Amino acid sequence: MVAFNNLPCYDANMDSDAQLTVIEVAASLGIQPGAIRDAVARGVIQADRLGGTAKKAGMLLIRRSEMERYRRERLGKRGGNRYTKKDTV
Repeated sequence: MVAFNNLPCYDANMDSDAQLTVIEVAASLGIQPGAIRDAVARGVIQADRLGGTAKKAGMLLIRRSEMERYRRERLGKRGGNRYTKKDTV
């Protein structure tokens, strides 16, 4: 595990069952942590919740293999031109 400012960070040499935090997944994918949390809430990314109480949600942990699946299936479909040729003048 690599550390930055005493926080664990994503390491490419980790096995596919390694669990990563939302921050690590977001940094690896180059997107905002909120986008990862939204994807978990929608069920697009499977995550495990560690700890938590009635007032505090706890930490989300995402398997590296799940992050790679999301990268393959979803990230290539972001953005793009919203207009087709017939819509342009």
